[in-house]
Amino acid sequence: MFDEFVQEILNVADDEQRTAYQQTVDKLADYFNGEIEVRCFVTNTDGFGHQISTVNMMKRLIDYGYSQMIRCVYDDRGNPPVPTIQKLKVLLPEIIIPAGGGIPAPINLDGCVVVFSPLSIYIPEEDDVVDFGFTGGYDDRMNLADRLMVNHFLVLQPFQWGLSHFSNAILRRMAATISLDAELPLQPNFNDRAFYSPDPTLTDAEWDRYFDTIKGAESAHLIYAFAEGGDPEELPINLCTAYGMSNVDVNIPLLASAETLLFNLITGIIQYVDTADISKRNPTVLLVLANVSHESYQEVQSFLAGDNLNNNVNTIQFLQDHNVNERVQFQLNGWDTQTLLNNIDALHNNQILVVSLPGLPPGVFDQMMYAANIPMVFEGKNAANLAINFPKPFLWLATNGAGVVYPTLPLGSPAGAQATANQANANTMQIMPRFWPSFDGTPQNPAQRLGEFMNNVYPVNPPTGFTGYFTGLSNFYHSQINDKLFMAMQAFVAFRGL
Repeated sequence: MFDEFVQEILNVADDEQRTAYQQTVDKLADYFNGEIEVRCFVTNTDGFGHQISTVNMMKRLIDYGYSQMIRCVYDDRGNPPVPTIQKLKVLLPEIIIPAGGGIPAPINLDGCVVVFSPLSIYIPEEDDVVDFGFTGGYDDRMNLADRLMVNHFLVLQPFQWGLSHFSNAILRRMAATISLDAELPLQPNFNDRAFYSPDPTLTDAEWDRYFDTIKGAESAHLIYAFAEGGDPEELPINLCTAYGMSNVDVNIPLLASAETLLFNLITGIIQYVDTADISKRNPTVLLVLANVSHESYQEVQSFLAGDNLNNNVNTIQFLQDHNVNERVQFQLNGWDTQTLLNNIDALHNNQILVVSLPGLPPGVFDQMMYAANIPMVFEGKNAANLAINFPKPFLWLATNGAGVVYPTLPLGSPAGAQATANQANANTMQIMPRFWPSFDGTPQNPAQRLGEFMNNVYPVNPPTGFTGYFTGLSNFYHSQINDKLFMAMQAFVAFRGL
């Protein structure tokens, strides 16, 4: 039954797909509104990724029609850098944590009541069983169906996630686990499916709320306004948003240092604006959302001045030919909005302002990544899930030995030529400046490779293989019918016989 149901949706025309999608959503709404309570679990991993995925699942299920009560059980054990409830507060600003700590009061989230329970003290009674629960990222061995007294507990892992004990599965109380990765209609490569993410569209009210609570939000909004070009009296800017090279209280999972990555990205942008169409030679803001040390920024500046390069003539010649050191400025206190405004106003065409603004909450982070009109840069699966939903190009930094991490469609296909080429270009960001190769008539050094990539990903008339690749990714992953959660819920509908 499940096989026929999924294939029916995947093989019909677009208008019929929409009808089938709505029929499934209606079934889910009917089921959920017969459930007084569902339960979710939020893990306590160091990063934000699993928490973001779980909250997004919560919101999507409410979109599907659930409007009663979600019990959010959060892991308050151990000593993570940021307590889980504090992360939830960032993701759900409606949460009010009592002074001195404690359990937040219930909130109303789009018509659904969400109550909060710390795992350390939440022990449901034997007869306190609910039928459905979920989490959007989970790496431990505890069977959540048994621990939280849930008949069917949906565990979905992030895009391409491979570090967990439970993969994508429906855990069942005192019954065999259903592996979604093994279900034929979800193959090939269900783990390579991604969560649907709506386009980031912060409202003025949402921006205002961030202004009141988040250091740096006003600066982010200022950069966003310049990138969007909403003021005809202001010169629009190019925007590149970079993440994934943090080295403060974090180990970079890459071969390259933060200073190497930033130097190569800066010089790649220089190459791009010097060879792009005249209409794109605007001032550029490189917004660094990663938490990079002051010492690393000093090292970048020394590289740009031609120092500490072991006299590599290839690198030094590029710097001289493009007058790089005179064209790049830094603002490491990005939250100083007035200074930022002055610095942007003072920019001329072909100049770059590097702005350090780490620690933005996911809603603002997503908006700034989306606003980039020079390929965004990142490392990691959760940022990738966001990027592949956008009809925009990106540079995905791969850890040593990861191979080609850019997806190839259809799912299950070996790495295609375009994905392989994209990875090769992105990997050049990890070549140390003192080891830049010589120029032999074809782009070789990171600046030339990255600049050529940036020029190739934007032409629309005629489109290039690069533009077709990124558009194709977005068409697939930004379809709600291909959403990892939606397909898992189809499985749940079938196995429950709804």
